[in-house]
Amino acid sequence: MQLKLACRNIFRNRRRTTLTLLAISFGCASLIINGGIIYFIFRGLREDAIHGRYGHVQIYKRGYIEKHQAQPFDHMISNAEFEEIKLMLGGLSHVEEATGRLEFAGLMSYGGKNVSFLGYGVEADKDTRFNTMLSIVEGEGLSAQEPRGVILGKGLAARLQIRAGDFATLLMNTHDGDYNAVDVRVRGIFEGGLKEFDDWVMKIPLEKAQELLALNEIQSVVVLLDKTENTEAAKELLLDAVARRNLDLEMTTWPEHALFYNQVVSMFGKELDVVKVIISIIVILSIINSLTMSIYERTREIGAIMAIGAPRSKVLRMFVLEGLVFGVIGGLIGVVAGIGIGSVISYIGIPMPPPPASTRPFIAQVDIIPAVVFSSFLIAVSSSVLASIYPAYRASRLRIVDALRYV
Repeated sequence: MQLKLACRNIFRNRRRTTLTLLAISFGCASLIINGGIIYFIFRGLREDAIHGRYGHVQIYKRGYIEKHQAQPFDHMISNAEFEEIKLMLGGLSHVEEATGRLEFAGLMSYGGKNVSFLGYGVEADKDTRFNTMLSIVEGEGLSAQEPRGVILGKGLAARLQIRAGDFATLLMNTHDGDYNAVDVRVRGIFEGGLKEFDDWVMKIPLEKAQELLALNEIQSVVVLLDKTENTEAAKELLLDAVARRNLDLEMTTWPEHALFYNQVVSMFGKELDVVKVIISIIVILSIINSLTMSIYERTREIGAIMAIGAPRSKVLRMFVLEGLVFGVIGGLIGVVAGIGIGSVISYIGIPMPPPPASTRPFIAQVDIIPAVVFSSFLIAVSSSVLASIYPAYRASRLRIVDALRYV
């Protein structure tokens, strides 16, 4: 009965009610769309980090994580251990594939220029599957049939002014301190999306990298999973499998390496919180204005209700319930509008410039995230109820005599 009465009361002045519901629904829809775009950016950066650089899980020899900067070749995984790790991974859920990787630094010489680089020794036949976010912009990718064929980041190639098909010389230290040099052919130039990655990285087949460094070992095993959401579950399975086999290994997951992703998530997360506060203030002011005007219009009615014996608490509940109805109706309209507009935006796409430190523009879409939709609706409802408390309290404190005389 009270709910039906609240619905009838808020629609007495349809123009004011329509404007109030528009404010609430606009705020709710804005939160859904804004949150959807932000989560789309998060997802893109996350998958770019995983499928462009780090994989989901990285396995190392114990001690490598702590000491790899000072002693990069002192904690290595032997080829025999690598085979045992691959055998172990083959029986675990969520694991799709694994590949070995070897990192090193050196100088690349071409046309009288010497430029520092960060080398990645990778399994040539698996690199494309592990780096789906990496695009070849000139030439072609790595090939196991050409051990001396390398690919360079776009920025590194620009610093050297080198093109696909050109030959260059690599100079580096072996693991025991000797110098080694080799001529290589640039098979292709890639764009990985992150400027600092493109400016420094060169990739070369793993076997050739081991030969250049006089090693028969690798530094890490990179694991690719079926879904990113299974990262922590897969890590737990891996840790259990390592413990059962008594292997001297340790591991990390992609968030521990994706510094840029973590910074963006932190920054945009704060921005989303600010938007939520702004929207809540808009909703609160709209509800206060609407219910305050309603009280002025219904002052004599409120006095009559209290005069026939209705307690003040009932008057308070009546206006709070009206605020709740405002929030629920406005929130539902906002949810429908937000999902609908978000779907249209995703279908059309919004051209966006490259994010800071990135090299590629992208087409933004709106991810419909259930948690964002629910929180947006909850903000609309809770803000409406909160905003109704002050007008409801004022209405419940009216003196009966003054209310009945009000004109």
